[in-house]
Formats: sequence, C-alpha cells, structure tokens
Amino acid sequence: MSETTPDPTQYDEQMHWRCRMLGGEVPFRYCRTLNEGLPCQHVAACWRTVFDVEKFLHAHYLPESLAAVWNRPRQDKLVRLAELIERARQAQHAADAAETEISGEENNKA
Repeated sequence: MSETTPDPTQYDEQMHWRCRMLGGEVPFRYCRTLNEGLPCQHVAACWRTVFDVEKFLHAHYLPESLAAVWNRPRQDKLVRLAELIERARQAQHAADAAETEISGEENNKA
C-alpha cells in the first residue's frame, strides 16, 4: 500500500506565535513560501513543536531545494526589511491599479 502525499496547504492557516525575522504572528503559509516559493531557512526550528515539519518538508520539496534554502548566505536584516517593504509597495501599487480600473469601468457604465 502506497502512502499518499499530504496536501501542501494543509497547515497554511496555522499560526505561529512569533516569527524570528518579523517579530510577530505569522501563518505557516508565509513560512512555507517566503523564498520565492521555497520555505524560510528557519521553518524547521520554528514549527517543530507544532507538527512534524521535517516530514512535511521532505514530502513536498526536493532535497536540492531544501539544501539551497538551508545553505543560503544570511542577509542583513536591513536588506531583508528593505526587500519586504518594496514587495509590499509593489503589491499595494498593483491593488491600487486594479481598484482604479474597476472604478473607471463602473463610471463608464453610468
């Protein structure tokens, strides 16, 4: 009998009380996808008391991908913060553009 691979999103809504990098509460989804779809380098340490995160990681990621995550050189906190701020700005800009487009379409209908 073969074991089925669990859904990769099954833990996404679980919250961790404190992220080592951000300092606040975060869902597992954030930790699982932080590095362009790959997990945070701290995910195993942070989530090991919540569920079998090692088993989860090995079920959903290639060993080479995990090695790349865990062997990645550490970035300075200020550099990471600047990158996160820029991503947030880009996301806000995209949301604003979509809202403006929707508003324009509604005005044209009237």
